[in-house]
Formats: sequence, C-alpha cells, structure tokens
Amino acid sequence: MPVEPLALVLDRREVWPNGVASLQSREQPPALRRLHRASGDALAAAGVALERRPWKPHVTLVRRASGALLPQEPFALGWSADAFVLVESKPGGGGYVVLDTYPRTSATGSAPKSARSR
Repeated sequence: MPVEPLALVLDRREVWPNGVASLQSREQPPALRRLHRASGDALAAAGVALERRPWKPHVTLVRRASGALLPQEPFALGWSADAFVLVESKPGGGGYVVLDTYPRTSATGSAPKSARSR
C-alpha cells in the first residue's frame, strides 16, 4: 500500500476512562484520513471485521494513568511520517512484534520493498 508523507500536530492531551493517557491531534491531515480509509478497505477485503468504535488517532503516553492531572499550559508537538508498520500485540500486554514495514512509494511509483518481496 503506498504511503504518502503526512504531518500532524499533537495538540490535545487526554486521559481516557480506561486509564490511558494519550496525545491527539485536533485535526487529522487528509493524508492520514486517506491512509486510515485505505487500511480499512484492505482489511475489509481480506475478511477482517473492522471496529465499530469511532476512529481516534493517538499516541499512547502511559497506561494506568487514571486520576492523573494533565498540565494546563498550551502544548503542541509536530509529528511527521512517511511510512507505517503493521504490528501485532503480544498476549498479556507483553509488547509488540513488527510484522511488516510500508515505506513511502518512491518517485518511480514502485511498490514498497516489503510488498514486492511477497
């Protein structure tokens, strides 16, 4: 799947009811929305059931943060990406395993290296 470079600003902090502290972006760039849609389409075509929860792109900062007080001063962190990775959660919260990496499509339009090797 080709990946177009994207940049977003993580400018929102939140502790979710399940105790996850996260950074989010008030606005998702069009390239991120397109990547999300294309990923969902590919998963659905492969027969994978998609989540019904609203999509909430975020960076997890810490778990078990229930009751944490968030700083009130303005905050903004720039984040850019030109690739993404497919990861699998290890059972029992034991971390993650990287299954594949999808770099940006080259100027020639060739498929990512990981896709060509299959």
